[in-house]
Amino acid sequence: MKLEPTRNRIVAKKIDLQKETASGILLANTAGKTSNTAEITHIGPDVKGFEVGDKVIYIDHMFFDLEGESRISFLDTQVLAKLV
Repeated sequence: MKLEPTRNRIVAKKIDLQKETASGILLANTAGKTSNTAEITHIGPDVKGFEVGDKVIYIDHMFFDLEGESRISFLDTQVLAKLV
């Protein structure tokens, strides 16, 4: 199935960034907070400044399943920053 987001909508896969100490120990997320970081998988025709594969920090989103995989959708104006 091919997915084409409309207008300025972005579809992404949520990613969890693990925190690591200087000695290489991975820290668990003990506060119960979830990451607002995602990797863009599809972009609408009016989206400027982002490409598929970009990792971004976003606010406010909608969850849905695409061929058995969880995805999120948000507007390009809901992106706070691009991780470079």
